[in-house]
Amino acid sequence: MKRIDFENGTVTRNIFSAAIPMLVAQILSLLYNIVDRIYIARIPEVGTTALGAVGLCFPLIVIITAFANLFGSGGAPVFP
Repeated sequence: MKRIDFENGTVTRNIFSAAIPMLVAQILSLLYNIVDRIYIARIPEVGTTALGAVGLCFPLIVIITAFANLFGSGGAPVFP
């Protein structure tokens, strides 16, 4: 894994080099969720109920993932 050293280089470049992988991971997760919704909506008889459940759970999963990234990235410098 590439280590980002904020002592060297510009601040903007270091921030982008840290943020872009997280952004790509979130976009891939979103695309996975869209495809998942397409398949779930096609389930006979319970498709709409299942789609509603996925719609309720997705924001919670995103919030949990965001906090995990926040504490994982923010807590990493504390533990050598």
